[in-house]
Amino acid sequence: MKAPAFDCRAVTLAEVASLFAEHHVYRSTGRICTYAFAVFEDGAPVAAFLWQPPPPPIREDSVPGAAVRRAFAFADGRRAA
Repeated sequence: MKAPAFDCRAVTLAEVASLFAEHHVYRSTGRICTYAFAVFEDGAPVAAFLWQPPPPPIREDSVPGAAVRRAFAFADGRRAA
C-alpha cells in the first residue's frame, strides 16, 4: 500500500456541506462559519473542521475560547487504499 498524499487547505461551506450532511451528528454545517478546513488524501476530502462564532449572547470576553466547532474524519477503512 502506498503512503497517502495529503494536504490541509481552506474550503468553503459549500465544498464540505454534503460531507457534514451525511456524516456529522447534526447533519449540517450550520449557516455561518468563520473558518473551514479540509484534509485531502489523494485528492479526496477525508476530514473537515469548521470554526463557528459563538451565538449571542455568548461573547469571547465573557467565556474565553467560546466557539462552536464541528468536525468529522473518515476512519482508515472508509478511505481509499
